[in-house]
Amino acid sequence: MQSFHSGFFKTYQIPLPPLETQQKIVAELEQDLAAVAGAKA
Repeated sequence: MQSFHSGFFKTYQIPLPPLETQQKIVAELEQDLAAVAGAKA
């Protein structure tokens, strides 16, 4: 099994959408989860 040097994670950048987009995604997921919870009840 290959191991990773800690420096790899310090330099690796994960692209993220703008904060506004992230907040919209979270809002949609929260609505979906609420709908699922309501359907289970």
